[in-house]
Amino acid sequence: MALRLSSLKIENYRNIEHLEIPELAQVNLLVGKNNVGKTSLLEAVLIYVSRSSSMILDTILAAREEANFTDKSLPARLEMYAMLFHGRETALPSKRICIETGNDFGKLELQLVPCVLVRESLGDGSVRSTPQVITSSDYLDIPDAYLGLLYHHDNEKEIIPLTPSRRLSGYGRAIRTSGNSLFIKSDNSIISMLGESNIGDLWERIALTEKEEFIIQALSIIEPIKRLTVLSEERRNRVLSEEPRNRVKILVQTIVEQRVSLKSMGDGMNRIFAIALAMVNAEGGFLLIDEFDNGLHYTVQESLWKVIFFLAQKLNVQVFATTHSLDCMYAFASICNTDEYRGLGKAIRLERYNEALFAETFSEDDLRKVVEHGIEIR
Repeated sequence: MALRLSSLKIENYRNIEHLEIPELAQVNLLVGKNNVGKTSLLEAVLIYVSRSSSMILDTILAAREEANFTDKSLPARLEMYAMLFHGRETALPSKRICIETGNDFGKLELQLVPCVLVRESLGDGSVRSTPQVITSSDYLDIPDAYLGLLYHHDNEKEIIPLTPSRRLSGYGRAIRTSGNSLFIKSDNSIISMLGESNIGDLWERIALTEKEEFIIQALSIIEPIKRLTVLSEERRNRVLSEEPRNRVKILVQTIVEQRVSLKSMGDGMNRIFAIALAMVNAEGGFLLIDEFDNGLHYTVQESLWKVIFFLAQKLNVQVFATTHSLDCMYAFASICNTDEYRGLGKAIRLERYNEALFAETFSEDDLRKVVEHGIEIR
């Protein structure tokens, strides 16, 4: 059976010093003011289910334009990764990020620490290098000191090197997770368990399956289409001498037999495509959507939520989405109160009182009243 988070507790991640959500559903909509911590919560869930893959940490930082991969010094690396910790303090060892759920998947703890490689000669003539935490406060004076991430999950403990060369060093952990997890950013780019995901690769996984039809049905919410294809070709940036990149073009065939680029059909169609493509690739895992309503007219949101509830149930995907749109909230509440999907969704409002962050959940009856009386709960 795939992992599903039944509750969530987060400490010391970004602007979330402490947050507890006692109950989660299969489809969860997070509402609240700007900068209250909605996106941070999505990131924390991604880190938890990816088992804090260092690649995921880098991708999250790059997505917020906080990454600096040119300066390899320990102070520069510390300043960058400190962005993920509450208070952004650059003293080592750092505070501990703690992410915990109410199931048997355990508690995850992360802490920035200064490290050094200790080399040991083995009997066969080989040398084994083991990362070790530096306990003294003068770690900057140690020539080979580097920044590490102390990873602690249940009885498993490991030091992950946070160095530019870590993938060549033989250290760093393989990604261990249950199912697939995808994060849709507000600009429609998709973060997967392996970092920034290529749309062409995601399409290849579901092409010529029933999942392809699910995407066509979702796009037809705005404009009916008959067929869809994704073309990918390798391009090289000759000016910057970069490695080859896959450039993707998405073509659709309309019911009047026109063949047009999806990009020319507006923000709403492209937003729905990103959500639907990620949804069908997240079977047995998690879908995280930042600013769900971005680019979507209010008239299509209820229909899209219906597709999401259907696919969440069929493919066993747990969904977390954020919004500060009242139209999005009403559309979500309407689907939650249908007989078909009753009990499947939950709205959660994040709000600060005297700097403390609290989560308030809304029952089906609460959501029914929201729809009937137009109550503001953002």
